[in-house]
Amino acid sequence: MVPSAHPGTRWELQWLREHRCLAKTVLIMPQDPDVPSGRWILREGPEPVFGITEGGGHRFDYAGSGAWPDRRGGRRGGPARVRTARHGARLGLRRIRPGRAAPRIVGVLRRHTSMASVSAATDSKLPLQSRRLVRCAAYLGVMDRLSSELLGFAPDARVLIVNCDDFGMHDAVNAAVVESIENGIASSCSLMVPCPAAANAMRLLRERPHIPFGIHLALIRDSPEYRWGPAAAKADVPSLLDPDTDELYVDTPAQRTALLAEAKLTDVERELRAQIDAVVDVGLAPTHLDWHCLADGGRADILSLAMALAKEYGLAARVWLDYGRRKAREQGKPVVDNAFLDSYSISLDDKAETYARMLRDLPPGLNEWAIHPAHGTEQWQTIEPTGWQIRQSDHAFLTSPQAREILDHEGITVIDYRPLQQAWNA
Repeated sequence: MVPSAHPGTRWELQWLREHRCLAKTVLIMPQDPDVPSGRWILREGPEPVFGITEGGGHRFDYAGSGAWPDRRGGRRGGPARVRTARHGARLGLRRIRPGRAAPRIVGVLRRHTSMASVSAATDSKLPLQSRRLVRCAAYLGVMDRLSSELLGFAPDARVLIVNCDDFGMHDAVNAAVVESIENGIASSCSLMVPCPAAANAMRLLRERPHIPFGIHLALIRDSPEYRWGPAAAKADVPSLLDPDTDELYVDTPAQRTALLAEAKLTDVERELRAQIDAVVDVGLAPTHLDWHCLADGGRADILSLAMALAKEYGLAARVWLDYGRRKAREQGKPVVDNAFLDSYSISLDDKAETYARMLRDLPPGLNEWAIHPAHGTEQWQTIEPTGWQIRQSDHAFLTSPQAREILDHEGITVIDYRPLQQAWNA
């Protein structure tokens, strides 16, 4: 029997040991399993560690040895309480980044757990006498496989979503988006409901049911000159409007700060529902929600609201900042595994070659590129005097033979949000 100061975990540790989960591997534990703090302790070596938070500190049980390090770094037959990073360092423990998992544990649990959620694994797949281990495993990263693996891909598969943002912003954008999907490597798009060309975009989607699309939630405008209002009545969402103009705020640092400071969550919900309902009420079927200009909604409560709306409407959500990714993965939902790409962050100098190099260097896991194609028409150049070149160059690469050739040569799988939608609603 494995020695343990926690009778409730003794059998669990024994089961893991018998199934060779604990051989030459580690378990990683945050300081607080209810509120992950980003402080993680790792013990490397032949004796694996299982940790459970107690009284604000860590209690580590060393399976198989019958002895634990004491607070002076010695050995004794009892649990070690780790209260500070310095104390942990004296015991030979070190800190690592959140989300890094023990690969051998992941490999074993992959064969015994449900891909859908921690609760499903607890209920039916793991022969455990209590839920403690699986709850801990969710925070430890033990079950934090690549999102691409949750979608059924191999661990070394390179998977890419190429999503065209801002569909509905202008006719020059709409035409380029459709071409990038039908004649290029783009896999989906995101519809901006409040924009002037949204009606035309929805007509294009009705005529092309093969095009998967999400809803590009918009609480902010790009420029003072190009105006659009909220989807809800202005009187119903006053906190979303700039008091100086009675219009939506503009995408500048000062205006973004003002919006996020003033926006009431009830007004945000009213506006987001209006945008979603405008799409579903005409019979269109979006796959996901994502954001225009405000990364993950700009505020934690707004992100939580969007994730709740995604669940209510049966959609996935684009989540790519660290906090949101951790929140989604704790719920068993696939999100991007690697750095998210916004095409506005790419220099115009040798842009096609930059894209080509990024495709060749694409890491394993689920990746997403948010691209902004548009035709550089005279009217669009007037509306966006600088950004039009970014959009035109995006369109040029997406529809180029080079882009398709690189994907084929590198074995990169391009998907849209439909597999994520299924996983988010499993």
